[in-house]
Amino acid sequence: MSKIENNTSISELKAQLSEMKKLLSNKKLLQSLGVKPIQKAKLTSDVRKFEREFESIFAVPDNFNRAFKDTGWIAYESLSVEIMEESIRIAGDSGTDNAEQFLADYYTDKEKINYLCMRAKRRLGERSTLFKDALSDHFDKNYYSCIPLFLMIIDGFVNEEEATGFFAESTDFIAWDSIVGHETGLKEVSKLMSKTRRKTNVEEIKIPYRNGILHGRDLNYANPFVSSKLLAVIFSLMDWIEAKKKMKSGETKEAYTPPTFEETFSSLSKFAETRVKLNEQQVLIDEWKKRDIEVGVSVPKNGEVEEFEEGTPEKCLIEVFKYINDNNFGYLVDRIFYDSRQTTKAKKAGEIKELLKDIVIISYEIQEIQDEAPAVTEITVKVNLEVNGNIKSVDEKFRLIYSDNEQNPFVRGGTEGTWRVIDNFPFRWELIEHGIK
Repeated sequence: MSKIENNTSISELKAQLSEMKKLLSNKKLLQSLGVKPIQKAKLTSDVRKFEREFESIFAVPDNFNRAFKDTGWIAYESLSVEIMEESIRIAGDSGTDNAEQFLADYYTDKEKINYLCMRAKRRLGERSTLFKDALSDHFDKNYYSCIPLFLMIIDGFVNEEEATGFFAESTDFIAWDSIVGHETGLKEVSKLMSKTRRKTNVEEIKIPYRNGILHGRDLNYANPFVSSKLLAVIFSLMDWIEAKKKMKSGETKEAYTPPTFEETFSSLSKFAETRVKLNEQQVLIDEWKKRDIEVGVSVPKNGEVEEFEEGTPEKCLIEVFKYINDNNFGYLVDRIFYDSRQTTKAKKAGEIKELLKDIVIISYEIQEIQDEAPAVTEITVKVNLEVNGNIKSVDEKFRLIYSDNEQNPFVRGGTEGTWRVIDNFPFRWELIEHGIK
């Protein structure tokens, strides 16, 4: 069985690194290109460092799938490397059961997987309402009800894309140059969850056996492991559908093509630029410290946009409030953290407008500002909303990310980033509106 680390894109990156090292060892060629000895030494050091850093990352998805191949967890593009690495470490140190507990804790933490949930809601179309209900039950630990709903969503979503459901043996899950679409990915999970369950079983199960659960054979299925594994499958399907689309459009390749000299030299130049930016980011990370913030003293509790310091997350949030009240959703979307690869700015602005068009912010008061990380700040605010003529007071926690235009997180203070608010609050405010109606 092939490995994920042999996928085309990874093979090309490895080959480019190899060719870069060959190029850097050719003194005459470097002299003809005008590369000075000190530049060569710096590039050589950076290439070696880059190779060491990514050598282990290349192997993470394979190691994750190998460690959890019999349990129903799989690697996929949107699952963070840190989560996979920690799971693998725990499995090696104290066993798979403890690693499974770590993963279940992750998938039942609303804050940690909020972005993945929002992304799935947007992509599930007509199934998004059903998904919202299932999510609510999942986070409320109502596993008896959310697990059948997750199974229905998974099967129906795949059925629309492939004309066969997730649990059908004939469904083609393979997607070239993909983690989730690798032969050790969704294909193996589908096979595991589709196992026949012929006898009534009252013992607890940790694997979401579709037939056993929906046909009333596995009666003790309601637990966070089963629910979380199904939720993970839904998240992975969002990556899978993207990989399938790229494959059909010809954006991905089955086979690896060695780079030309020109491509290698171009990659080396881009690599040098990237390393400079990464080094700048590392300096900012090393220098970063949480701000000592006293709301009402160092930062206003409320006020106009101009009263807040330029380049701060709190000013970004107050700008968001202003744009909502001004119905300026085009400007608002520039202050929202969302996946710009999945939707256009205009479409996102229309989506937020639909959610917030009947809501006015009457007043607000900042309760607390917490700098959580070099690129993350959480701001707790008491907000008074007017919704269809009714006043509603809510305590809202806003999470802000410092990122570039492609929504890649950057360390605050860098020239390429700006503050953006994670777009989960419009959905909660819409629920308030429906409740009042």
